[in-house]
Amino acid sequence: MIKPIYVIADLHLSELHPEITDGFLAFLKRAEQESSALYILGDLFDAWIGDDNMTPLNTLIAQSIKKLSAQGVNCYFMPGNRDFLLGQSYAKRCGMILIKETSYPIHVFGHSIRLLHGDILCTDDISYQRYRKIVHNPIVQWLFTRLSLNYRKHLANRLRQKSQSTNQFKPHEIMDVNMNAVAEIVKRYHLTHLIHGHTHRPGKHTLGDLACDRIVSGAWESLGWVIKISDEIELESFPLIHDHS
Repeated sequence: MIKPIYVIADLHLSELHPEITDGFLAFLKRAEQESSALYILGDLFDAWIGDDNMTPLNTLIAQSIKKLSAQGVNCYFMPGNRDFLLGQSYAKRCGMILIKETSYPIHVFGHSIRLLHGDILCTDDISYQRYRKIVHNPIVQWLFTRLSLNYRKHLANRLRQKSQSTNQFKPHEIMDVNMNAVAEIVKRYHLTHLIHGHTHRPGKHTLGDLACDRIVSGAWESLGWVIKISDEIELESFPLIHDHS
């Protein structure tokens, strides 16, 4: 029997929430036994300012994912809006394969699946899409990573504070996906399933006119979330079990 593929997103790991880190470490042990591959669809970390920022947390996570990879579970990482600067150097430490949102669908268990972080679908949030275009510019990223580590930390904190302040006043609906953007991708790639995170609105949505299911992973807060891909595709939540081993 072929083991299922696991998909997760939006853990937002940070030193401020060790309980989520503990839950993730416990989840990796489960994934080692139960899954054939693990896809992380971005925002693994709450912030990422460069692969040279090797904190104790970043080192622990790299070692733990590397252990999973060494056991034969293929690990893939797609950058999110919080950790789009995570690059090949850190991915190599983790034994992960970096994949882009421009990657073509995966065809497994008879499904045609497109994996996305999800922010590219939120086209009604025009100011965010403008910001996204700027920070994903390779020249802007190159210049940012040439700044001192301390200054990058300072800038990242300012950007995060500004984002939190701005989002408080945005209409709730523009921060969700635009269904025309969803339909365009589904039709272009002839998908049976579209899987993403980012919105923190977990659920499974049947798009009857498109003969496609849109499955949204949840953010890891009080619960962990995983999408299990096999003959069926299931969205599962579970308590975050602390790992004290």
